[in-house]
Amino acid sequence: MPAGTISAWQDLLDYARAHPRDPRAPEALYWLVRISRWCHVDDRGGYRAFRLLHTRYPGSSWTRRSPTIMTDRRGAEFPVLGIFGDLRPGL
Repeated sequence: MPAGTISAWQDLLDYARAHPRDPRAPEALYWLVRISRWCHVDDRGGYRAFRLLHTRYPGSSWTRRSPTIMTDRRGAEFPVLGIFGDLRPGL
């Protein structure tokens, strides 16, 4: 991962926490969850973005696009998306 990526990630999470009424926040959190699916970062930023997205914006269309959390062999939770997002009908 390029240098500074984790910092930018944390900056976006901090912004979304500080500005809950910003209409761009749910989409930004969604994309953090998507990116975390492929980028194997150990700082759990994707999980934090997932939790914030689902607790603060439960009715958002962006929240419905990232519906699942799974656990790895160690019991750590992480967001899960298919390669093309959620493939269930109607979402």
